[in-house]
Amino acid sequence: MPLLKRLDIKTDEVYVCSFTADGTRVLTGAQGNPVQLWEVASGRLLRQFGDESSGAWAVGWTQDRNVTFGTRDGTVVVVDGE
Repeated sequence: MPLLKRLDIKTDEVYVCSFTADGTRVLTGAQGNPVQLWEVASGRLLRQFGDESSGAWAVGWTQDRNVTFGTRDGTVVVVDGE
């Protein structure tokens, strides 16, 4: 199967990812990295949420394109995804 896109994520492991309904953006989460928002077509990093110590065990989208993620300390965060 041919590789369609590779994101330049600076981590050894990606634990979770979640695409927008239209497939244009993706959230990634990993231990020891902030949650990252990527533009799929260009592979460009658009935003980071949290810091290097935060990490995330779950990421997702609300219907109005807000970003949600669950952190290692048990907090659920909802932020503007635009």
